[in-house]
Amino acid sequence: MWIGGLLLDDRTALNFRTSAFPGRAVTGRVTVARSFVSPKDNPAPLTPISAFSERFNYGYFDNIRTRNYRSEELVTRRPQDLIAASSWLHVSPSARRTSETFNVPLELTAQRTFSFGGWGLLGIVRADSLQPAGGSFDFRLSDQLVVSPPRIPIAKGLAGVARFDGAHFVGDTQFAWLRGQVGFLFEPTPWLSLGGVYFTGREFGRPQFQMDRLTFTQGLEARVDLNLASTHVGYLVKYDPRKRSVVDREYTITQAVGCLQVFLDYRKFPSSYALGVLLRTDQFFDRLRQRSVERARDVKASTGVTR
Repeated sequence: MWIGGLLLDDRTALNFRTSAFPGRAVTGRVTVARSFVSPKDNPAPLTPISAFSERFNYGYFDNIRTRNYRSEELVTRRPQDLIAASSWLHVSPSARRTSETFNVPLELTAQRTFSFGGWGLLGIVRADSLQPAGGSFDFRLSDQLVVSPPRIPIAKGLAGVARFDGAHFVGDTQFAWLRGQVGFLFEPTPWLSLGGVYFTGREFGRPQFQMDRLTFTQGLEARVDLNLASTHVGYLVKYDPRKRSVVDREYTITQAVGCLQVFLDYRKFPSSYALGVLLRTDQFFDRLRQRSVERARDVKASTGVTR
């Protein structure tokens, strides 16, 4: 697998991804995104949420790779206003109960956040030209909304949390779903975080593609995280009361070493694990700034320049 990106200017980015495995078709994606927000207000990478991305991958109780609850809140509160054009080859939706494969010559996306009174909203509008494997091209419109209310203080370190998601699809058929989750988050110390939520969802209409449906329509989710200096350990479990069984377990372990971060992730659904090394850009740039300051001081000292 090869993943890369290039900044065309301070507000325009080109991202690509391709993979090839024995016995499988080559897959790929190219995206060009343009932001109308200054990089000073939002330095995050310009990557729109695609219709094929894992649903709710930004949720703290939905994905172990979302490091903390604040990260989830920033998805709807950090300034975003972007448009993007993408093209996909042999793509399958991530973390869905379907094996559908599509070619997507063009996916147009507009994505924007709104924040007021402690609330955060994320709105997404898409226009897609899709070709299911062995089928003909279909055109459709879709929209998605994420609503994140402010935390409700209950006691010291304890707060009520909630999030509401919805989506609507218009093509050969019309289909929509709504999903809400409510629960609590307990952060008694900086190194401990634990909580749980109950979620329920409902579907309306007839889906054009099975990937549009909710993977789970009811469940309980619980999570605990330990942040011990440079080490982070997290565990997430999901329970389906209708099936009376655990449908997912997820673990993560990360160890920071200077500007690097070694990580190990495991997820039962979708069945995946990852082991690798990441560059901690915050530490990396901090060290570059510190080095620049030290060099400047050395130059002043050697030339006899004083303040």
